[in-house]
Amino acid sequence: MPAGPSLPRLTSARNATAWLGGLASLRTSFGRAAAEQGALAAVAMPVLASLGKASNENVYLRVRDGMESETVAIFQTDPSLRVYTEVGKRLPLHAGSSRVLLAHAPEAVQTQVLTQRLPRYTPATRTDPAWIAADLQRIRGRGYLVTSDEVVPGAVSVTAPVRDAAGQIVAALSIGAPSLRMRPPRPRAMVSANSCSASGERPVASQTRSDENAAT
Repeated sequence: MPAGPSLPRLTSARNATAWLGGLASLRTSFGRAAAEQGALAAVAMPVLASLGKASNENVYLRVRDGMESETVAIFQTDPSLRVYTEVGKRLPLHAGSSRVLLAHAPEAVQTQVLTQRLPRYTPATRTDPAWIAADLQRIRGRGYLVTSDEVVPGAVSVTAPVRDAAGQIVAALSIGAPSLRMRPPRPRAMVSANSCSASGERPVASQTRSDENAAT
């Protein structure tokens, strides 16, 4: 198997601050596009491209459509990198990165999802309604989600919600990569970068929770 692109070194706090600051500067255009909805995918592409080039991984934008999520934009950093979905693909809201959208969906949608039979894609797919309900609270509390193997074996995603100008969640922004390239502490650095890109907020001090505990 050919080696993937070299990974950016994020061990330097100075380099990480510059990286995150550059991503956060995209806030204004992205927020306005989110408010307009129709232009979200097109205007989001520069955000996906910046995040993809900074991380050397593929980046995905998903929205909720009723009881499912739909991939509306993908930035493929390198043709040799595996793409885990395609534009237009729909998935249930309970599994993988789509759970960020479920966490911020209306309560009636959450109840409807959790009272139906939940499909399992891999042995790691979460299907217990009680566990998922508790995880939705955890996602809202910490503001991101790290998942591993839930939809595609060997794939890790780091996902943050995208807010519009009014502060409403309108999409989810994900970095997806093979687990071999997503060993700690790399997901922690991506959590900060992805959250800044999605919300436009400046990076804050990292939390003390380990990546293993944050991967739900």
